[in-house]
Amino acid sequence: MAGRNHLQLRETPLYPSRRPSSLNYRPTPPPHPTSPPPPRRPDINPTPSLELDAELRSIDAISAELVQVRTDVHKLTVQRQDMTAQLKEMNSEIVKAKMETQQVGAIKEEIETVQQEIQRGRKHGHLILSKKRCWRKIGILLAREIMKLRTELANAEKRARAAAAAGNPSPGYGRNYGRDEVGYGGSSYPDPNNPQQVQIGGGDSVPTFSSGAMSNGHYDTAHR
Repeated sequence: MAGRNHLQLRETPLYPSRRPSSLNYRPTPPPHPTSPPPPRRPDINPTPSLELDAELRSIDAISAELVQVRTDVHKLTVQRQDMTAQLKEMNSEIVKAKMETQQVGAIKEEIETVQQEIQRGRKHGHLILSKKRCWRKIGILLAREIMKLRTELANAEKRARAAAAAGNPSPGYGRNYGRDEVGYGGSSYPDPNNPQQVQIGGGDSVPTFSSGAMSNGHYDTAHR
């Protein structure tokens, strides 16, 4: 075998020609036209059909699940849109609440100022009521003093007339009575109840109304 191979290697040229020689050339037969493959016979074994039915059923179940998933996704998208709308409303309400809380401070300050003004008004009202009570007391005292003065003046007038009628029964009564009237105009009637009297010319006395002076003094002090 080794010798034959060696001989064959020697016989083969190192650089064979590109074209075969006319002696060794043999034309290749044309290729046969491709014929369609013979039809396959249907499988008589029922096992592959059952497997196919199972695969079809699984595909139907998968498609149904896919439809359900799509419907669930649609529902979830709708819910997400609703929740985003609610979130926007809640954010707007939160902003309004923050603005209202900022206004609460100003409202509290206004309430405090109003309360302070109310307290001041109450104090002022108490002062006014106390002043009114003082004025009422002063008015009552003045009315009492005026009534006393009127009674004293009426009594003094009666005494003066009685004294004039008793002291001057003669025709000169009119002249003396006129002088007594002048004295009455100057408040010069005697008061037997008042020990302080000022004596004038013909024995007439001038009373000093201490009660009136006291009332006026009390009025001045209360008014101040």
